[in-house]
Amino acid sequence: MLKKSGLLSSRVGVAGFALTKSPSEISLYDIYKSVQLESEIFNIHDNPNPNCTVGREIQQTLDKTFASVKLAMENELRNKTLQDVIYHIFK
Repeated sequence: MLKKSGLLSSRVGVAGFALTKSPSEISLYDIYKSVQLESEIFNIHDNPNPNCTVGREIQQTLDKTFASVKLAMENELRNKTLQDVIYHIFK
């Protein structure tokens, strides 16, 4: 997925991958969007029982809250880079 999104490259006959940009130019949001399937995040229940009072209402009840949480998370990821992660690992 990272290669498909253009964050990694590879060469025939050479083992491994290489970053296509400097770690300081790759945001954690770039990485997140490359590997996160939209349907996975904050999905409570795909097939709730329509006879269940909670089950039939829970997803739409929480959608607004989840939307604001997702936006806050994505904004935070936009402000952090791969270089920030590398720095904290090797400091």
